Amino acid sequence: MNKSINLTINKPCSEKFDEFQATSAGGFCNLCQKEVIDFTNMSDSEVLAYFKNGKQNTCGRFRGSQLKTYSLEPTLPKGKWNFKPFFAGLISFSLVSLLSTNSSYAQQQPTTIQKTQKENDKKQNKQVKANEDEYVVRGIVIDDEYKFPLPGVNVVLKGSMIGIITDTEGKFRFPQPLKNGDILIFSFVGFVSQEIIISKKNSEIINITLKADYCEFMGEVTTNEVYTSKRSFWQKIKGIFR
Repeated sequence: MNKSINLTINKPCSEKFDEFQATSAGGFCNLCQKEVIDFTNMSDSEVLAYFKNGKQNTCGRFRGSQLKTYSLEPTLPKGKWNFKPFFAGLISFSLVSLLSTNSSYAQQQPTTIQKTQKENDKKQNKQVKANEDEYVVRGIVIDDEYKFPLPGVNVVLKGSMIGIITDTEGKFRFPQPLKNGDILIFSFVGFVSQEIIISKKNSEIINITLKADYCEFMGEVTTNEVYTSKRSFWQKIKGIFR
C-alpha cells in the first residue's frame, strides 16, 4: 500500500507568534511552555522530512496551504534495475501483434456481425439522446501556486450530501450524472473553496485550480497516516506509458 501523511490542527491557538521569544526553529510560547516550530517558510519536502521521522506532540505555525496530505511515494533504490523501458517495449510489441491479428480476423467476419454492430450503435444513439441533458463529470484539481495535484479535495453537489474526494493524483469522477445548472463545490483545508456551475461547456472534463488561503494556523499538529490500496496489474501497465 502507498502511505501518506495528513497534517491538521484540530484546536488552533490564539496566541500571537510575533510576541514569542525567538528560537532557532521558531518561537517559545510562555503559556504552553513549549517551542512552536515555524513551518511557514519551509518547502513541502522540508515539512515532510520533519514529520516523516515520526515526531509527535509538535506545536507549529503553518500557512493554510501546508495543512494537507503529503505523499510518501517510494523511490527506486540505487543499483536496482528499472524495468519500465523493457515492459514498455514488450507491451508495445504485444499490442502491435494483437492489432494485426484482430485486423486479419475482422476482414474474415461475415456481414451478419456488421448488421448486429449497426443495431447496437442505433440503440446506443437512442440512449444518448434520451440522456443528452445529463453528464458524467470527471476532472482533476490542482494547486494554483505550485501546479501540484491535490488529493483529498471534497467535491460535493450543492444542496445535497452527494459527493466524492479526489484520489492521490487529484482526480475525481462524480458518482452520479449531473444536469445543466447543477453546482459542484470544491473545498480543501488551507484553500479557498470554489463553485462550478455544470453546463455544456464543462460537462465532461473539469480542470479546477484552487488558490491557497494564506491565513496562518498555529497549534498542536495532528499527523494521520493515510493508506491507499496497491495498484492493480493493469494500473501498473498504464503507468508505464505516462
